[in-house]
Amino acid sequence: LHRNINSYYKKYPRCLFTKPVHSIITSSLTEGCITLDFVGNHIISVGQFNRLAADRVFEVADGMQPYAMRKKITRVLQGAILSNMFFEPSTRTRVSFGSAFNLLGGEVRETTEVKASSLAKGESLYDTARVLSGYSDVIVMRHPESGSVAEFAEASRVPVINGGDGPNEHPSQALLDLYTMRTEMAASGQSIDGLKIALIGDLKFGRAVHSLCKLLCLYDNIQLNLISPPELALPDDVLDLLKAANHTINVFHDMARVSKALTFFTSRAPKRSVSPLNKRRTNTKDYSG
Repeated sequence: LHRNINSYYKKYPRCLFTKPVHSIITSSLTEGCITLDFVGNHIISVGQFNRLAADRVFEVADGMQPYAMRKKITRVLQGAILSNMFFEPSTRTRVSFGSAFNLLGGEVRETTEVKASSLAKGESLYDTARVLSGYSDVIVMRHPESGSVAEFAEASRVPVINGGDGPNEHPSQALLDLYTMRTEMAASGQSIDGLKIALIGDLKFGRAVHSLCKLLCLYDNIQLNLISPPELALPDDVLDLLKAANHTINVFHDMARVSKALTFFTSRAPKRSVSPLNKRRTNTKDYSG
């Protein structure tokens, strides 16, 4: 996919980021074009995407709707194997990846606990990646430690998709959330640009929130209301990205003071964050979801 690089960056100047290790975006100032190369690439972070890349994913998702709704049938992935490697609890993410792969004709193999894998016997992520990538065509991985999926991907011989690495990121969830917002806004003749959104709940450990905030930096004139207990506030590094994108940011610790928003995004507070809050007698019921 090629676009004129000068006109694109003039329209979306914030999309000119330093190229990450696994970037799917290649730009050539001499040839004057941007190339999006998804084939064979890992999806580890939303930092790999600029606005053009995100829009391309959404366009493909629009085209896949008939298959998701069972109105059409395809076997485009017949013979391909997806390895779902979830070393942390998951229901929706794990099942949705597996179902999507099945609907496209592929087969799914699952590992759902560390104790059910060779990691429990002391095998490194590197060695596990080298072995299991030989049995797979693509791997979706969730792991409780930040950066673990990127480490695994470095040794993998097939593409790896990050299904969540600790409190760090959840790129596929953020893309889905943004796609849902885009679809709903389009139904009323609006777009993500100018969106008013309230982010509620665990903003500190919520990896999907972190990834969504980074994606929102690709758009214009976003107003964000950040609502959480002080102990679960959005990390400073993510907050700095939103400020650098010139978005309007309001911070609240009380739901009653929230101004109107068109979109509400809730992030439930997991046990690791609820427990210390309960000790401080904070009413976490107002924020979990």
